[in-house]
Amino acid sequence: MHLLKMKPISYLKNNSAELAEELRTDQTDIVITQNGVAAFVCVPIERYESSRQALALLRLLNMSRQDYAEGRSAEATEVMDRIEKELFPDI
Repeated sequence: MHLLKMKPISYLKNNSAELAEELRTDQTDIVITQNGVAAFVCVPIERYESSRQALALLRLLNMSRQDYAEGRSAEATEVMDRIEKELFPDI
């Protein structure tokens, strides 16, 4: 486990370019504090994008579980047949 880096909001205001470089090179999250209280987190873009993709996959998984529980499911071969008929109706 790594310790979180914490910086006051004044550091962000006065050193935004340095903060961006630190995020790029260290690849660690930085907690920005305001009046000594955590206000938000700066995250390297790669981690942000990865987290967003993981969240999207979890949402899709949850939606599919709900569909299955409610009886909205089909065999893969059946689905592929429907797709082929829609894409290639003359075959």
